[in-house]
Amino acid sequence: MKKPTLKGWIAIAGAVIAAILTIVVALKDGNLTTDEAGDITAKLGDAVNTIQVETAE
Repeated sequence: MKKPTLKGWIAIAGAVIAAILTIVVALKDGNLTTDEAGDITAKLGDAVNTIQVETAE
């Protein structure tokens, strides 16, 4: 595992923030729909993928 560059850190932070915002918006009304759950899954997958890409050797 390599250390991410500054651009990589920014990409990772952006993906994690997007995932967190998606979760907050989905849970804001107290009712989680299947569409919202799919969006959360997609954003978390994007965050994991970004981390993998930025730290791959």
